[in-house]
Amino acid sequence: MKRIKNIEKLLLHFCISAILLGLASCEEITIGDKFLSQTPETVGFPLDSMFSNQVNAETVLARAYSYNLPPLCVSHQLTFGKTSIEMITDLGIQWFAETGAQNFIYPGTLNASNAGNVMSFFRYGNDFSFECIRYAYLFLENLDKVPNMSAELKTIRKGEANLLIALRYFIMLRDVGGVPWVPKAYSVDKLPKTFPRMTVEEQVNKIDSLCDLAASQLLWSNSSPNDYMRFNKASAMGLKVKLLLDAARPLFNSNEPYHPDGAKNRYTWYGNYSVDRWKRAEAAGKSFMDALNANGYYNLIQPKGNTHDNYREAFADGYGTRMMGPGNTEALISWLPVFQDTNGSVVTSYSPNVILLWNSAYWAKTTSTLEFVNMFPFKDGTDFPENFDWSKPPFNPWFDAQGNPSRDPRLYETIIINGDRYASRKAETWDIGNGYARGREAVAVTGVGTFKHRKFLRESSNATTWNKPIQISFLRLPEVFLSYAEALNEANGGPNATAYDMVNRVRNRVGLPNLTLGLTQVKFREAVIRERALEFYMEQQPWYDIKFWKQDDRLRKRLHSMQILKTNKTNVWIYNIFEPRERYWWTAWDSKWLMWPFPQGEIDKDYGLVQNPGW
Repeated sequence: MKRIKNIEKLLLHFCISAILLGLASCEEITIGDKFLSQTPETVGFPLDSMFSNQVNAETVLARAYSYNLPPLCVSHQLTFGKTSIEMITDLGIQWFAETGAQNFIYPGTLNASNAGNVMSFFRYGNDFSFECIRYAYLFLENLDKVPNMSAELKTIRKGEANLLIALRYFIMLRDVGGVPWVPKAYSVDKLPKTFPRMTVEEQVNKIDSLCDLAASQLLWSNSSPNDYMRFNKASAMGLKVKLLLDAARPLFNSNEPYHPDGAKNRYTWYGNYSVDRWKRAEAAGKSFMDALNANGYYNLIQPKGNTHDNYREAFADGYGTRMMGPGNTEALISWLPVFQDTNGSVVTSYSPNVILLWNSAYWAKTTSTLEFVNMFPFKDGTDFPENFDWSKPPFNPWFDAQGNPSRDPRLYETIIINGDRYASRKAETWDIGNGYARGREAVAVTGVGTFKHRKFLRESSNATTWNKPIQISFLRLPEVFLSYAEALNEANGGPNATAYDMVNRVRNRVGLPNLTLGLTQVKFREAVIRERALEFYMEQQPWYDIKFWKQDDRLRKRLHSMQILKTNKTNVWIYNIFEPRERYWWTAWDSKWLMWPFPQGEIDKDYGLVQNPGW
């Protein structure tokens, strides 16, 4: 019982993020290798003991939360081969052989046989999806046994558990399509013989119903700072919008399967197109906005003034900063990374070494493509020239003649820009050239592009980065705005005033002007998808926009990086454009890549899985 006392101490003194790491060392129950043979116990103690009081019961729910950490957190290695999934899109490049993109996607060697080992970000079989689901069910099935816990609090906690199940099934749906539905925490002697895959329609409907159930059980927002990262009604309604948007997009919602082999079943598409699916997403967006208008609390973090620095700070606070007290007012589903100090005590401070992006950004293991950087418009909303001639100095693509930033403020918080403020000085991302030494922020390996990531780093100095709490969001308010705008555009044959308003709220927060009126349905769609890329880069979102819109042209096009060379003239640079390592997709694209394969080991267990098309 010593461990239980330690857990009680954690629960009493730390917020839920600290609880999660404290429970991570307990015996794990996994589905991929052990699900069909393991006894589903709770955190190492009899059920009667764990549900004998509120504190013990909360540890079971905390255990479910602990398996729900986002794919950027080192503690569970749920990443795309030690990098971000954006690196397989036209937005980013992985330079070093850290598995994932460089070793398996770029050369096209991923297959069903190696997927179980390679795809550590992959949401089936070898991760924690079903462990999260298992503990959520154990909590739901036993919570009513707990004495001296108010009925109201029990209802709220049940809502959290239901949303945990919904979220894990949603993540699996978008990565591999329909998966087996586990309706309860089975005992090993009562396991059914098969767990067949659900169709897309079945899984969407089940997740949707769980979102509705959770929303009916939860409060709109969390009032206590200690509850900051717990799910609430806004989380449930926001996830419903995210779910139904993906369900309505062409990957699932089409008269043709994304891959010819998929025509035989409905595990990875609906089997037809229906505008009603867009109407359903539109209705979910409207319901969220109605609730937001009625209840308040959530809002985009607004700039404190109308300067470039004000806009940057508001954007950075929105995606990365945990606001103490009431919390970050645009984070609907988020996590606060934690680490253990040298004495093993759990603390809620942030250290860059718990974020894989630190190595990726600081050492330039990943960088952005020139194509992505060129997507950022000028601050007046004008697009950067598509066919800009980089051989004509002294034009500076980042600053005007007076040295003021000339582009979308989000660019400077997403990428380290040469000459921008950085760690209390000017960033130097220029490389060796014309006899000059390498700049301080230049990459350490020749041939690697200059566009190092800044997002989540804030500043590269111990004083401004180390021990600075941040958050990692799975769902932020601006995503709901843009999702609602997209649904309105598709459901009604073009944008209306509300659709424009949703997009303009996101743009105006960083000082960009409103979108031009009169856009066609296609042009408005393109504007929304670009806005999502600029707002959510490195937040695991752009890949799914490409995937669900079946934009394989973006995955097949050749990409470019840049090396900035310093000249002997003030603020005059030479921009060397080059192609990174060739990608298999550029010459041998197959639409099978729009859904990941199930590990062959899972198929071989013969409990109902059918391999995804083309694999």
